[in-house]
Order: sequence, then C-alpha cells, then structure tokens
Amino acid sequence: MNELKLKNVFTFFILGMILILGGCYYYEHISYYRVSEELLQEEDIIEEYLTKKEKDVLEKFREIKPQDYSKKYLYIVENNREILEEPQGTNVGSLILKKLLLSNRLNDKQNLYVMEKLKTLKIKEKNFLESIRYTLEYIQFAKYLGDDTHLAMGKISLAMFMSNLRGYLNANEILLELIEGLSEKNDDESIRIKIWASMKLVENYIYVNDYGKAIEYLKKMENYMKNQSRSYREDLTIILDTFYGEVYINLDEPRKAFLYLKRAQSYLKKNGKKYFLSKGIYYNLIRENYNLKYNIKEFSEKIVLDEVQNAILYNDLMILDKGSNILFEYYERTLNFEKYYELKKLYDHKISEINALNYKFLTLYMLDSIDKALSLKKNKELLQKLLLLIFVMGGLGTITIIILKDYKKMKEKSYMDELTEIGNRRAFDEKLKIIENEKYYMLLFDVDNFKQINDNYGHKFGDEVLKKIGKVLKNTLNKNKMAYRVGGEEFAVIFQNMSMENAILESEKIRVKIQLLSWDNSVVVTITGGLSLTDENVYEICDELLYEGKRQGKNRIIF
Repeated sequence: MNELKLKNVFTFFILGMILILGGCYYYEHISYYRVSEELLQEEDIIEEYLTKKEKDVLEKFREIKPQDYSKKYLYIVENNREILEEPQGTNVGSLILKKLLLSNRLNDKQNLYVMEKLKTLKIKEKNFLESIRYTLEYIQFAKYLGDDTHLAMGKISLAMFMSNLRGYLNANEILLELIEGLSEKNDDESIRIKIWASMKLVENYIYVNDYGKAIEYLKKMENYMKNQSRSYREDLTIILDTFYGEVYINLDEPRKAFLYLKRAQSYLKKNGKKYFLSKGIYYNLIRENYNLKYNIKEFSEKIVLDEVQNAILYNDLMILDKGSNILFEYYERTLNFEKYYELKKLYDHKISEINALNYKFLTLYMLDSIDKALSLKKNKELLQKLLLLIFVMGGLGTITIIILKDYKKMKEKSYMDELTEIGNRRAFDEKLKIIENEKYYMLLFDVDNFKQINDNYGHKFGDEVLKKIGKVLKNTLNKNKMAYRVGGEEFAVIFQNMSMENAILESEKIRVKIQLLSWDNSVVVTITGGLSLTDENVYEICDELLYEGKRQGKNRIIF
C-alpha cells in the first residue's frame, strides 16, 4: 500500500514537472503565435460592425510602420480617445493596444504605459476578469521595472477590485500600507496617489460602519487637496461632501447631512470637469437615501432604479449594494413586496455571479506568480527558482502534495460562506445539479425586516444575526439535510430521503429555534420561508411561497 502511494506521488510529480516545463515551452514558442492568431480573428469579427470613425482610427494605426511604434506610441494611444464613446470604441482600442504590446517594438517604460491604458479599457469594456488579469500583470511589471508611481496606481486598482468583491479589509491593508509608504512625499504625484487611496479607504470604512475612521481620512483628504488646482478641488469636494452626507445619514444627523449634500449639489451644477467620473451617480444615490429617510415626498424611485440597472450592467457591486438597499427599504416601507422580491431576484442573481467571479479572482491571484506572462526573462527566473526549491527540499513528491493540499483547501473554502460557515450559493447550485433527478424538499427562507435590523442596530449586529442563524443550521445538519446561504439574508435547506411530514417538522424546528435565539438588545428575530417538493422550478416555487408568507404576516413557513 505504501509503495503504491509513493508511486502515485512520484507520478503526480512527473506530471507536474511536464506541465511546468511544457507550459514554459508553450509560452516561449507558441503563445505569441496563438495570441496573434486570436487578434487576427478578433480584428476580422469586429471590422464589419465598425462605424466610420472607428474604421478611420484603425486605418490610421495600420498606416504606421511597426518600426515607428516606439516613436509614435503616445499618438496611437491618444488617438484611441476619439472613439471611446463609439459602439465598438473600446474593442478597437483594446485591439490596437494589444498589437502594440505584441509587436516587441516598445521599451519597458512604453510597454508599462500601454498596459496601464489597456487595463483601463478593459474596465470600460465591462470585461471584469480580464481587467483583473491585466492589473495583476501591470503591478508585477511595474515592480520588475522599479516604477513606484505605476506600482502604487496598480495597487489602488487591485484594492478597488477587492472592494468590489467585498474584500474590504484586505483592500484597506493594501491602501494603508501604500499611504504609509508615501507619508514623507509631498510632490504632486504622491499627493494625487494619497487622495485616490484615501478616497477608497473612506468608501470601505463606510461599508464596514467605521464612521470614525471614515471622517479621519476625509479630513486627511481635505488637507491633501489644499494645493491642487481649483477645478480639481471643486470636483473632489463633490465626492468629499457626498461621503460626509452618507456618514451623517448613517449617524442619524440629518442637519449635517443636508448641509454637505447641498454644497455637493451646488458644485455639481457648475462643475464640468471629469476628474471623478462616478461622482454624479454616487451623489444621486446618497441624496435619494436622504430623501427616503427624512423627506419621503421628494424620493425618486426611478433615479435609484436607473443607477441599480447600470450597476448590474457594469458589474459595480458597491453601487449595486447602495442602490438596492435603498430600494429594499423603500419597498418595505410602502409594502410593495412584489417589487421587493422582483429586485431581490435580480440582486441575488448578480451576487451569485460575483461570488463565482470572486472564486476565479482568488484562483487567478494565487496562480499569478506562476502564470504572469510578462516576459521570457521573468518566466525563466521563476522556473529556475522553482527547480532550485524542489531540489533543496529533497523530497520530490513533497511539492506536489503541498500544492494538492493547498488547492483542496482553496476549493473547499470557495464553497463555504465565510460569515455563516455553511455552504454558499456556488455550493447550493452544485448540489442542485447533483440531485436534479432525485426527490427532495427545499426550504427557502429569509430574515424578516432585516434591513430595519441593520438600520436600527448596525451592520455588526446584522452580521451577528446571520452568524447565529448559520450556527442553528450547522447544528442540525446531517447526511439528509444540507444548508446554504444563497443571498444576503436568504438561506436554503435541502431535505433528502425524508417524508413530507418530517420535512415540515424540520422546517418548523428551524423557524422556532431562530425565533427563540436571545439577543443583548432584546430584539426578536424571525424568519419567513417557503417549502416545496422537487419540481423543475422548485426554487421559484419556494420563492413565491416565501412571498406569500410575507403577505400573510411573516414568521411562518408556507408549504
């Protein structure tokens, strides 16, 4: 048996080495041609759909000889600006920049500049995962060149992606370290970097309800902006005042919130500069949040709904969260449960997409050190280090085992909801695929008045509610019963090999146990759910039953 295990380990090692060596060979000898072929195909596909303006820009680029790319790269990049608002503008721009990078005609600094523009275009193109990939490559390339400014901007971009995937604390670690590293520098470039990093910090601190820290960094931003140009200061003031408005709404200080939002509005009306493109969107949401809480007659559902739809389109989780929460509260207050659940379905679907993307991002981030695809030199250095590490450790199979264990841990973690420590939406979807031909019961429930709980007692208490519900579900799990957190405050339980009577009984037990949980502030937490037997649309049926339970007065399971 031991001999067989050793043979398996050795086999894994040999396969791993073949893949590593083969991958390096592939990169060195094949990948350039594969990417070149893909670009040609991409060019053929998009060309027939181009507008005259887009065709003109592409034709001007083709007229430039490759040997002149190094002299004219700035002209080429700037020329792309003319078509950014055209239907295929970002695609054409990306195509041109990729060709520049693949030409091998630019020096390192020029390549870095083009990579920066390419990652920005990918964000505008709504290609989120590719944006992350280019950002990681951009960071590593800046590090390789020792370019501190571009390295800092790359880290801010990475922190923004982490925040958008709800990794607020990890993002803040990157941003705080960045600001600390620039603490002694007061040149214009360093100040601008500190402003951008602080802005992201403030947004994250608001999300985790640390309003003291948010105000601290808002004051630092006010200090940073003193010597900036007037137009830049005015543009930045709109952002700062909107942040202050949001903080004071959350602290229930309407007078202060009103004054800050009023000043932001006055600057917004007269300011035509576009240093911060999303300032208008952000202001609209916070203004409507103020109206919802303190001036309901002025509240505009349409404005918020439009911004939510845009957030869904552009994968902007932070705007999606802000806008959706405002609408959830509005629909609860107006007892419009039909619209509430219609929006909730959209919201949960997008969150499940983002969770899947989060898993891909985690994988990409972990593999980045092996698959950077920056230059042959870097790949060869990496291979040499890897081979040296293998021989120094002395155990050829050890590396393979470690890699496999880490991969297994990473995979297990990707199926678990970190807050509640039960299965996440990804695990739930996988489970449904596995049992699609079996008979089972599904319970779908959510926490009653959860938005009010968050507003009245804070998001920390809201998280504690979800954690305790997760604990209740974990304590009742067995081979016939699996639990998942499938959305914000929405949970699902799958009952297998169980009669209808027992499924109903188990569902009621869960409801009662949650209602009997004790809390320091004496609040009573209840749930409403729907229970259904297997059906082609079982999730939708459970969702409709849950909605019916809300209409009947909440704190009940409808089956």
